[in-house]
Amino acid sequence: MSANKLKRNPLSYSLWLIPDGKLFLELQSIIHNLSSAFEGIRFIPHVTLLSGFQDKESILLNRTEAFVKHISTFNVNLKEIEFSDEFFRTFFIKVDFDSDFKKAREIACSEFLCNDDNFIPHLSLAYGLKELSLKKNIKKNIKNNFKKFRVDKIYLAYNDEINYKWKVIQQFSILK
Repeated sequence: MSANKLKRNPLSYSLWLIPDGKLFLELQSIIHNLSSAFEGIRFIPHVTLLSGFQDKESILLNRTEAFVKHISTFNVNLKEIEFSDEFFRTFFIKVDFDSDFKKAREIACSEFLCNDDNFIPHLSLAYGLKELSLKKNIKKNIKNNFKKFRVDKIYLAYNDEINYKWKVIQQFSILK
């Protein structure tokens, strides 16, 4: 099992950082509103810490539980809204890859045997391939009042990117 990949694995698992409270509801509303303008794909607001790994679910649950014992709570600092030509990063909020986030990622990579140097932390707002003019227009109309959220839980999620369905398997509390 390895998260190191050249090609995205459409059926895999990932570790998510999910905001809660008011921020979760605001982001969820934006994602649902944008889904109609893009490919109609809806998903839970999240920042992916690690993705593309596979194994028996019971093994991944154990690895996630072990992983959270080695990290402390930290903030995810949200930056500006951006867009790209990548399907799964077509419209997103940039995330500061600061030392706390890097440390959590390094520990996750060690626990899940990954080595992905192409990691770009972000919080997606829409998936799909749309023209630049639409993305520019939408960006102008979204107020970016988002600053940060505290990570005190890690979520193991199952990714079915063939059918555009994602499911949180279990949440794990960070105790430090």
